[in-house]
Amino acid sequence: MKKLLKTFISIMLCVCMVLPNAAYVSAATLGQVKRLKASKTTATTITLKWDKVKGAELYQVYRYNTSSKSWTKIKTTSKTSYKVASLSTATVYQFKVRAKKGSQTGKYSSVLTAATDPDKVKDLKIKSVTSNSLTLSWSSVKRADGYQIYALNSSTNKWSKIKTTSSKSYKVSSLSSGTYYAYKVRAYLKLDDEKICGSFSSSVGTITKPGKVTGLKCTDVTENGYTLEWNKVRGADKYYIYKLSGNSWKYAYSTTKTDYIISDISAKKTWYKVRAVAFLGDQKIYGSYSDTVSAQSKKTTKTDTETPKTKYDPDTPKNLKAVANPDSKYIKVSWDEVKGADGYQVYRYDPTNGSWARIITTTSTSCKYSVDETGVYTFKVRSYVTKNSKKYYSSFTPQTEVYYKSNNQSSNETISNLEKSGILGYLYDPKAKCFYTASDPWQRNFGFSPIYDACAPFAIMFYNTKRMKFYYGGLDWMIQIWKGQYGWVFIGAEIGVYTKDPDFNVAGFYACASDENMLHMSMVLYHNDKVIVTRPYGEYWWCTGFVPGVLPSAILGAPVGNIRTDSLTLVGRITLKNETMAAAFVKALEKNGFTYGKTYIKSGADVIFTWQ
Repeated sequence: MKKLLKTFISIMLCVCMVLPNAAYVSAATLGQVKRLKASKTTATTITLKWDKVKGAELYQVYRYNTSSKSWTKIKTTSKTSYKVASLSTATVYQFKVRAKKGSQTGKYSSVLTAATDPDKVKDLKIKSVTSNSLTLSWSSVKRADGYQIYALNSSTNKWSKIKTTSSKSYKVSSLSSGTYYAYKVRAYLKLDDEKICGSFSSSVGTITKPGKVTGLKCTDVTENGYTLEWNKVRGADKYYIYKLSGNSWKYAYSTTKTDYIISDISAKKTWYKVRAVAFLGDQKIYGSYSDTVSAQSKKTTKTDTETPKTKYDPDTPKNLKAVANPDSKYIKVSWDEVKGADGYQVYRYDPTNGSWARIITTTSTSCKYSVDETGVYTFKVRSYVTKNSKKYYSSFTPQTEVYYKSNNQSSNETISNLEKSGILGYLYDPKAKCFYTASDPWQRNFGFSPIYDACAPFAIMFYNTKRMKFYYGGLDWMIQIWKGQYGWVFIGAEIGVYTKDPDFNVAGFYACASDENMLHMSMVLYHNDKVIVTRPYGEYWWCTGFVPGVLPSAILGAPVGNIRTDSLTLVGRITLKNETMAAAFVKALEKNGFTYGKTYIKSGADVIFTWQ
């Protein structure tokens, strides 16, 4: 019996010695967590990720507590990732993870040091704008080590970093005058050799001030007035002319050209100065004033110290005529010879800015003015003599008008009226083999309302449409595009230009663009990659094209929305008035889902888009 007891005790001692070793082997076989990293960070979260450990059932996530200088377990998870939330922004944290199976745990991973992102930069502003510089400023971001400034490249529409600074402001220099610039800023936190960046601020943009107007002078002085001329300023959308009234300067005129004929004058000497203006939405950005110049007509009054009309002043030309020649694409302007005159100056009225522009100085009694657009052209002429290196001018002739019709067609009144209004508002292009709207159809009197599109199905018209709305030059603009089935016979597309005063409060209503607000554009419509409509590049308020055809599902009784307009692709080109207007239009395009480089491109004031 004693021998049997000794044997049992020996066995139990062996078991006690082996079991701890077995437990150790089990723990040792549970591998170490490897490749712990921060896969994503925000201002308040860090997402941890690590490799799976063979045999592991759970993972324990620990964070270092800098206050107690100890590690605290913050999560036990069965996944190989964990999003740590409710963290402080721009703050450095340390983490480690170990695997767990039952009561056994593996070796800790290497310690990961990671940081949350800085907060988004707020209150980015542009101030102190000059013709070649501007200053950016923004609010401080807590615990940020610095800031990265990015500028928009308007030609590529891409952002690039231009400066890293620890300051809350930065002066951008060496800019071009009258040019649009845009910027955005983000904060960063240094972590070893890495920079942890926060979200970008909202972008801000402006136009640098146009340059100072130079070369202002007074020319072509007559008893009826004179002309102010100056040098062109880069980026100028308009020029504002001021005249001295008493002891103060007052705005007098504006023009888009670099000269202006002034006829509402007295015989008294008047002082003028000019400055360039650029428009950014409803904001006006002014350049520096020119040097002043004085001007005085030859008109005489009782108090005039000027001498009356001199013996050198020539007679006014008579019998001014203007004849349109569509076959040769020119208008011939002619007048009777003035005895003793050394030459003649011919002026044409420019309806875009309401001013007269000299088109030629000649010794002949006629000239040819080249044209290629349908419209009314207005001319006037004066003669001059030169004595002692000085020119003496006659009065202008009464103005004369002529209607020019392009495309080698007659310019008689019946044809011109037909081209403007069409038959029921539509014309046929035999070369392109499509119908299109006339330049001044009856529809132009009714503007646009969303009700028209809502009621279209009742007129058997099923189409897709997009409306690009933006603000420019004191007006709300809308450029709308359509494509689809027009009745059961035609398929086609449209591009329309509409405007309204911002104070006009009728919901959704826009007026059709006036003549001065028409834009140059063209369009091509594809049906399953085949060109079916082309409209040439020209000036339109409503560019349209329709051809006989039926889209898929466009059968009598087809439900609304069942028409397959996706088989149509519209490619349009629109030339805006300037780059500022083009930038506003592009923003509206992007709000409608267009993407730069994919569905639209911009070059200067030109925008080309593809819509499928």
